[in-house]
Parts: sequence; C-alpha cells; structure tokens
Amino acid sequence: MSEPTTTSATPPRARRWPRILLAGLAGLILLLGAALWLLGRESTLQTVLKKVADASGGQIAVGGVSGSLYGRMHLDRLRYRGPGQTITAEQIDIDWSPFQYLSDGIVINSLRLASLTLESTGPSKPATLPASLAPPFRIGVGDARLGKLTLLNQGASTVIEHLRLSLDGDRAGWRLRQASATTPWGLVAAEASIGARRPFTLAGKASLTQAGADQNAPRLSADVGGDLSLIALTARGDARQASGNAALTLAPFDPIILRAANIHATGIDPARFNPAWPHADLRLDLKADIAPDQTISGSVALTNQGAPGPLDQQGLPLRAVGARLGGSLTAARLDAVHIDLGAAGTLSGSGAIARGGPEAGIDSATFRLHTDRIDLKAIQSSMKHTRIAGDVTLGSDSKGKDESKTQVQTLTALLAEEGMRLDLQATLADALLQVRQARLQAGKGKGSINASGQISLKDRQDFSFVAGASRFNPADFGDYPVADLNADITLKGGLRPQWQVAAEVALRPSRIFNQPLGGGATLNANASHISALQAKLSLGQNLAEVRGS
Repeated sequence: MSEPTTTSATPPRARRWPRILLAGLAGLILLLGAALWLLGRESTLQTVLKKVADASGGQIAVGGVSGSLYGRMHLDRLRYRGPGQTITAEQIDIDWSPFQYLSDGIVINSLRLASLTLESTGPSKPATLPASLAPPFRIGVGDARLGKLTLLNQGASTVIEHLRLSLDGDRAGWRLRQASATTPWGLVAAEASIGARRPFTLAGKASLTQAGADQNAPRLSADVGGDLSLIALTARGDARQASGNAALTLAPFDPIILRAANIHATGIDPARFNPAWPHADLRLDLKADIAPDQTISGSVALTNQGAPGPLDQQGLPLRAVGARLGGSLTAARLDAVHIDLGAAGTLSGSGAIARGGPEAGIDSATFRLHTDRIDLKAIQSSMKHTRIAGDVTLGSDSKGKDESKTQVQTLTALLAEEGMRLDLQATLADALLQVRQARLQAGKGKGSINASGQISLKDRQDFSFVAGASRFNPADFGDYPVADLNADITLKGGLRPQWQVAAEVALRPSRIFNQPLGGGATLNANASHISALQAKLSLGQNLAEVRGS
C-alpha cells in the first residue's frame, strides 16, 4: 500500500493581500473624506480667500467670509483696486456645486449682489484686442441679480438698479440671456452673444422703454453686429410723433472709437418737451465719417418742415441750419455754415477747432457768423422792423501749461443799424461766466443800457450784476410805452440750493406815461418769500411806500 500524498500549505503572505487591499482602500477613503471635510469647512474658505488677497499685493480685499466651498458662500465685501479703477461689491451670495464640474463645468446656480460700484480713479492703460476669450472649461451663471450698480466718473454718478441676467461660456463663445435692468432712462432688456476666438463675432439686440408708460411713450431698440474690432450698431427710436434711426460704426480698441455715424430724425417738436417752448416740425440729418488717417468728412442739416413764426406766437423763427464737416481730428473745420431764420433774416460763417492730438483737449477754436439783415419783428412780433447787420464771434483758447492749463471761451457781438447798436463781450473760464460789457444803444444813440457782472457755474452758483439805464425809451424797440428811464440796479445772490437775491434799484429823475417817475427799492427774496423790503415810488402826484416782509 502506498503512503498518502501531503499538499504543502499556502504561504501566509499570499492569503493576506485582500485584507491589505481593503485596508488601503479604507485608508484612501478616510483620507479623501478628511480632505473633503477639510475643504468644506468655513475656515478653509476663509483661508483660501485670504491667500488670494495676500497674493494680489493689496489689490484685492475681502471681508465677512462665511459658508463652504461646496455650496453656499457669503462675502460682506469684495474690493479690487486696479490701475485707474476701483471695483467694490457688497453682500455677495453664491450658490454652486463643484461636483457639477464633472459633467457641466463650473455652474453657479445663483449669484446675488446687493451693490456694485465701479469708480474711475484716473487714467488707465488703453484696452487691447484679446487673443482669445475661450474659457478653459464651460462656465455658467444660471441666475445673477444685482440690486444697485453705481458708475462713478470724475464726480458724475449713474445708478442702474434691479439688474438681472444669465450667462454661459465655452470654447465656442459667450451668451448673455434675459438681461434686464432699471436705468435713469427707462427699462432695458438685452440678449447678446460673442465668439470666443478672433474675430469675435458679435450678435445682439436691446430695447429701452419707460416703466409704466403708455403706447405713445418713447421707445428705443438697437441691434449689434460685426465683430469686436469693428462693431456695427443700428438703432431706432419713437417718441409720440417723432421718430429717428441711427447707424454707427465703432472701433472700440482704436484711439478714435467712432468711425462713422448716420443719424436721421423727424417730427421733433420742442413744445412736446415743454409747453412753454415754440412749436415746430424739425428734421435732423447728420452724416460723419472718420477715416483711418483721422480725416473727417460729413454734413449736418436741421430743417423746420413747419412754418417759421415769432416766438411770442408760439412759433420758431427758423427755416434751416446747415454746415459741412471737414479737416481732421487735430484741425477740424465747419464750413458753409448757413442759418436761415425765414423772414427774420440769415447768418452765414465758418469755424475751426485745433487740438493738440486726437485725445487731447481743444487748444483753440473760432466760429464767426455774419449777417446783413436781422428783422427783430419776425422774432418777436411786438418789436419794430429792423435791418440789423454785423458779426458774432465765438472763440476758445488755452491759457497756461500742462495741469494748470485753463480753457477760456469768449463771445463777442457787434450788431448795428441806423439808430441802434449792441456791443457784447463775455468770457467763460474756470466755471466763471463774466459779462465784461453789454451795451445797448437806441434812439439814434440818445438812450442806452449798460450791464456787467459774473456768475459762477459751480457750487452755489453765486452771481453779481450791475446795470444802468440812461435816457432809455422802450418805444424805440417796438410797441412799448414811451418813457425816459434813468436808473441804477444792483443784483447779488445765488441759484443753489434754491435761488436767492438781494436787489437794489435807484431811480434817477425819469418819465413814463408822460408823468415824472422817481424813487427806489431794496429787498431780499428767495423761492419762498420776500424780506427786508423797503420801497418808495412816485409817479406823477401819486406816492407809494412799502416796508416789511
């Protein structure tokens, strides 16, 4: 009988590998779980954003951080200070899921901002056309809402409220959908798309309507085409009986953005803006082209398709205004200027503007108008028929150097006819308008009015004027009472926050209605009441004296 065969035992190491694998997997799971737990902590989110802020070298500041990288995040404030601009966002709430990246890329379900402020703090580097706008992966914002957007630029403020939009982008391009906002001009709605690679093809449309307005309220619609290097913008607007359309070509990355403009508007009636203004039926035609070498060509024409008439009869004494544009951006010309006032006469002239460069301010400008006949009766029917001739000159010149440079505008008018003459000289510099001389002579030079003064166009808008009349007879100008007025008048006050004036009137021996006139008055007045009134007037045998407030 043979002995039984003995089988050798399996090595212990071979039997332990499943347990080692399971233990390794368990350790990996625990490690991943710990990492996920660590990344989801609020302190981790705060640390990450602090490191981002520290790495920016002070350009980025973050405050009031709470939430988690895995879902909802909240920031009380986020501020970015860049060259020429400061961006401040407050009360930011973000709801997203990073695990959507595996299927949809980065998708923010909702984004809420209480306020966003964009402030221009100085000159910035010119923008350049990017090489690409393609994101490395799909990015989307399902529902973004902004309570208030404030745009600040050199003291001017524009506020846009209740902004809402959705945005998504991928390697093909970016798409803006269901964008809307409340602006100072009305409700805006827009949709647009832009390609992610050059030439960055554009397509979009927008509309502007007044909130709660009726069907006759002003409405504006616009379409955008072309590409990012040369944008084609067409717009159409309607406001009651008026309508207009415009076609603009823009090069946003060139030193001169505007390349071409064609604007047409009809049915413009000034009385629709203010019932006290004259009625008219105006048509505007403007065409301008700016070539790559910065030469300008074009024309402008304003035509009154209604009948011209005097101002006191709710008419507009204007038939047409026309001019040709020429020259370049550094030396522009306005040629063949012609102003047809209908029965009131005509003016003609030309002008020139010189600049230090396309983006520099105006160094000098001059406009001259000449007339051989102006009939005041066709402008104001109560006036006499006149044949006034003369010249009106508008000028602008730079005084000083560099940052201390000041622009001084001047107005000079010398108009005359037999027995009548107007001499006017005024300047505007540093927001101060000064009437250096205003002298009107009438009645073959026997009567005159002289005035001078100034008014500040900033802050309280303080003003002061003095005027004097010598043997002035209103009947020399039209259907007014015969008089011989001699007086001195002083006015001082301000226009803001509400107008107020201190006035003093002293009548020297005068006559009106064939009766002697004399006396004087002093008073203080504002928009709500009169105070410190002291007046004493005599007319013939009549005497009136008033005191009080």
